[in-house]
Amino acid sequence: METHSLRTKVKILVTLTLTAATLLALAACGGRSLPAQSDGQTVSDGGPTPDKGAKKDACVAPRYCSSNSECKAGFKCKGCFGNPCCPKCEACFKKCVPDNGCNNNKDCSSSEYCELGPGCGKGAPGACVKRPGPCPKYLVPPPPVCGCDDKQYGNACEAQSKGVNVANKGFCKSKCQELSKQYNSALLKAKTCCSTCNQPGAECTKQVQSALACGCPTFISTWNTAALKSITMLQNQWKSGNCASKTSCPPGGACKPLTKGVCDGFGATGYCKDK
Repeated sequence: METHSLRTKVKILVTLTLTAATLLALAACGGRSLPAQSDGQTVSDGGPTPDKGAKKDACVAPRYCSSNSECKAGFKCKGCFGNPCCPKCEACFKKCVPDNGCNNNKDCSSSEYCELGPGCGKGAPGACVKRPGPCPKYLVPPPPVCGCDDKQYGNACEAQSKGVNVANKGFCKSKCQELSKQYNSALLKAKTCCSTCNQPGAECTKQVQSALACGCPTFISTWNTAALKSITMLQNQWKSGNCASKTSCPPGGACKPLTKGVCDGFGATGYCKDK
């Protein structure tokens, strides 16, 4: 009876010891409970080949490399990447990253992004920097930016907080092209006129540009107030989005001088023509 009781006590003691060791290991590596591998899985092209027979060690997070020798040329085995448990458990978080910086966000921690140089890096390595955020609420909104993913963002902080580098201030080229299409549509509606309606704005008296990009002066009526409002709004967006810098006009495209616009057609089906 005493022997059985002694064995039970020993089992309890062993269990408690193992539990304590596990908790210490979890605390040492940020509380993560993923099994570690001495030759962990590949994170980037510079990483080592996974070893199916890898043994578990003290780390409780995947260890992707342990030394530079496990990485290919141009890569180094580096650790931590902003993990809160570092440097105490640096070895647990090592992985192969480019020797001279980072190529993309996968080379940085989840709280960082790979900040590239002008022109979205142009193939040159960047540096892992902390993502900004939360972004402030501006009384005067800063200019919009185009991300290196060719998507539009409200400002630089908004793009960088999502791990996206800024390609340029203002609108993306695709956004500017969309504004041009909308402008052409609004201009077509504003070209309608009526020479016999005897109403204010029915004649072709207002001069605007024939296009947002590389346009020449042309006459419209102010009869269609909705179209006129759209033209003004699109012109302002084109300017604030710095779209002119993304447009190259063909050489020798001089505009012809105009004297007036005339309403060609009968009744409300007229169309403004330049003279």
